[in-house]
Amino acid sequence: MRRRLLFTLASVLIVASIVLVIGIVMLYSQAEKQQANIFDGEVQRAGYNAVDKISGVLEGNPQSDTLTIAPDSAAEVYFQKFVRQYLVDTLNKRRVGFVKGVIDFERNAVIPLDTLFYDTLCRNDLCNVVAKKWEADIDVVQYGELHSYPVAHAITLPVEMDSTVVSLLDRRFLYRVIKLALTEQGVDADFDFAVYTSYNSKFVVAPQRTAYSDILKSKYFFRLKSNEKFIAPYYLIIYFPTVRTYLLHRMSFIVGIIAVFFIIIMFIAALTLFSLYRQKKIADIKNDFIDNMTHELKTPIATISLACDAFHNENMLEDKESRLAYIQIIKNENTRLQNMVTNVLRTAQLRRGQIVMDIAKVDMHEIVNRVVDSVALQVKSRNGSMELKLEADNPVIYADGEHIRNVVVNIVENALKYSHDAPQITIATHNDEKHLFLSVKDCGIGISKKNIKHIFDDFYRVPTGNLHDVKGYGLGLSYVKKIVSLHGGSVHVNSEQGKGTEFIICLPIKHK
Repeated sequence: MRRRLLFTLASVLIVASIVLVIGIVMLYSQAEKQQANIFDGEVQRAGYNAVDKISGVLEGNPQSDTLTIAPDSAAEVYFQKFVRQYLVDTLNKRRVGFVKGVIDFERNAVIPLDTLFYDTLCRNDLCNVVAKKWEADIDVVQYGELHSYPVAHAITLPVEMDSTVVSLLDRRFLYRVIKLALTEQGVDADFDFAVYTSYNSKFVVAPQRTAYSDILKSKYFFRLKSNEKFIAPYYLIIYFPTVRTYLLHRMSFIVGIIAVFFIIIMFIAALTLFSLYRQKKIADIKNDFIDNMTHELKTPIATISLACDAFHNENMLEDKESRLAYIQIIKNENTRLQNMVTNVLRTAQLRRGQIVMDIAKVDMHEIVNRVVDSVALQVKSRNGSMELKLEADNPVIYADGEHIRNVVVNIVENALKYSHDAPQITIATHNDEKHLFLSVKDCGIGISKKNIKHIFDDFYRVPTGNLHDVKGYGLGLSYVKKIVSLHGGSVHVNSEQGKGTEFIICLPIKHK
């Protein structure tokens, strides 16, 4: 039930995290679109301003305040075909009509098509009527001062820019004009530009860093205003190669906030999942501890129960030797139960920090010899051996003798437990200037790398399935680690599965 609840909570958390991440991505996408629209508007305004200044230079009036072309019409790419010239009555100084014409690009000439008069009376008296210059027949393009042209059936006008006009379009000049126009609109992005004519599909000013095919894909086309020097369509093209990076830079504050929220959400999700996993793991370890503890308690309780039943036998009262043997069994099993309870309580005291160390001079060689003597019969019964290499020049340290003895007992008993065949145990000591090192090495089953990092956790036992062939309940090495740490020392483990394990305890000679 608990496992199912943890799985449900984890699933809900994952779904909620995914929804939040999707929301953050959508928020960023909307912000990027808004910034792109703002950027487009700024570039359009800058482009039109740049075209005005360039047109003024081409017309020979750098300070000219020309009219801005309507955005919708100026952005279109098309050929200029139709033109017109107004007919002006010089006597009355008024327009009396106009001539419509078409550009013949092949002959580089304007062919008149039709003449229209505002007043039919003017058609009969053309003495004072003169024709003005040819103009683009597009309503959105207007010119100011009109210049006189003689009336003719065919007027030749320049279609393309000549070399003199092209020379005015100096790259450095164009760069300054465009850069100033963009700066006035608050745009500081890296850009490239070109001047292109769709009349013969050529670049008058070629791009400097961008391929022709790429710059022609730009959406920022601005038509230069036609005048008496050229009629064919010419376009100023502005291209931003790193526009996305620039927009990201402009949104750095928003992106920063989004990134912080994203990191916080991911951190909370990861922390929660880790906590759920850890709670599950702790629950499994505690359940395993309870199973092992129950198994360990059953054995002495059953033994004591059998011994007590034996006393009900009338023959037992007369057999003193048997009676004493059963009493000894009860005493031993009772001691075993006491040790189990003591270990559990001692671990609880360690976790709460309630153990007080009784620091005094302790001879580690003496402690090791006492421990070896206590397990000698057990080793002999299994046809094992214990080798001592007590080579420490100074075996005396300042420590709590009782707890240090328990540490050595725990490690030696583990060496015996996890040696399935005849145990072969080596205990060694050596010194440096400030520390004493105790090594306990066996040739047992070893510990895998996966499990070795958990062996000092409370209640942890290396998984062996639902088998209880090795007695214990996962408190021994946890106790060892905490006692050694309280003495200012450290415990290191070297192990290889199937070849054995070595515990190395480092203790300071003088307790801090």
